[in-house]
Amino acid sequence: MRLLMVGLIFTASCINSRLTPCGNVVCSHTQVCAADQRCVTPDQLVACELIADGERCTYSNTPGFCHNGACVENLSRCGDGVPQLSRDELCDCGSPELLAAPAVGCAGFNSNEPGATCRLNCDDAGCGDAIRDPSEQCDDGNTRSGDGCRSDCQGRFTKMQTPTASIIGDIAISGPDEAWASGALAGVAELLRYRGGTWAFVAMPPTFRLTDVGVLGGDVYVFGDESVGPALYRIDGTTWVPLVPPPGARARQIWGTSRTDLWAIVCDPTFGSCSLTRFNGQQWSPVGGICSLGVGPFVSSSVIGTSPTDVYVVEAPVGLCHFDGVTWTRVSGGRVESMAQVSSTEIATLIGSPTSVIRWTNGVVSATHQPPGFTRAVAGAAGEILVVGGQGVVLSLVGTEWTHLVSPTELELVAIEMTSPTNVFIVGVSGTILH
Repeated sequence: MRLLMVGLIFTASCINSRLTPCGNVVCSHTQVCAADQRCVTPDQLVACELIADGERCTYSNTPGFCHNGACVENLSRCGDGVPQLSRDELCDCGSPELLAAPAVGCAGFNSNEPGATCRLNCDDAGCGDAIRDPSEQCDDGNTRSGDGCRSDCQGRFTKMQTPTASIIGDIAISGPDEAWASGALAGVAELLRYRGGTWAFVAMPPTFRLTDVGVLGGDVYVFGDESVGPALYRIDGTTWVPLVPPPGARARQIWGTSRTDLWAIVCDPTFGSCSLTRFNGQQWSPVGGICSLGVGPFVSSSVIGTSPTDVYVVEAPVGLCHFDGVTWTRVSGGRVESMAQVSSTEIATLIGSPTSVIRWTNGVVSATHQPPGFTRAVAGAAGEILVVGGQGVVLSLVGTEWTHLVSPTELELVAIEMTSPTNVFIVGVSGTILH
């Protein structure tokens, strides 16, 4: 027994004498302590004797890179050029602090700069990482559509699926996920409603011929003609509520601020003239004194405003007229192609030849901008002006700078409505609706 104990003590002392302390660890008899106090094999040191740190190396048929004088496969950290799924690394192109050159297949080191292959956190670069790469038109940090950037990061607008091939000429937004559009195909008017992510036809009264749809004071109004003349409805849910229509031969456009303040343009095709009439909640009355020309007839394309005391009417041949609640005043000549309310106190008009966007506040010009190219319709909200036109053109104005936005169509766009920069509908030919 005494001899056995002496043998065990001698054996243990021999084993301990072959272990090498290395910082906070102890290296085995087959390892040595590297300069950064890591246990490595002699082959790992030999592999980097003539190679600088960060350069590629090989030891025992294992590829790696030199780090503090030893060839290592990885350092178990992001930036070592070796993606490790166990550490939730989807990629790793390396960092210049550890490697002399990026990992194979990488355009550069890990970086949060546009165009990088792998981000600093070892996540794949791509759509949804809040960094706009050269292949992306936008990147807002997610892959959801409907928030200003499409799910594929290829712009703001998505071409929606619609059940029609008509020319859609009017659009109205009634909520964050609801809109109305009107068009015509082969002379037959159509009304569509967007709700729950889908466009669908809306059944109309059999004798009703639609001309305009609008959201006025929070209500949806549908304006058109029946056999006896103009007809006006308010849609409550799925119910069509008939209202007192304005007198005249043909309906053209409806606008207003509330149920007791509606304005309508009605036309007489026999004389080729139109007139403006106003509803006070009980009856319609002709509006007189427009630009000192008296009560119609006159040729008008639209009426819009921001309040009952800030109303604009397009009237030929004098152009744009403004009503301040008491007096009508001519404020502009030229051909007005489109008008839209762009803030609580401001409207914008799109005037052709040459194309200009003019912003108005209480009948006074607040700014004038010239978009690059011919456009047909204007809208605005939250400090941004959008105009649209032929070949799918969509232009954005923020401040004084115009920007061409990526459009998913080359078809002609004819109307636009927006309640915010992230809730915009654009309509055009062949059933085109962009959102």
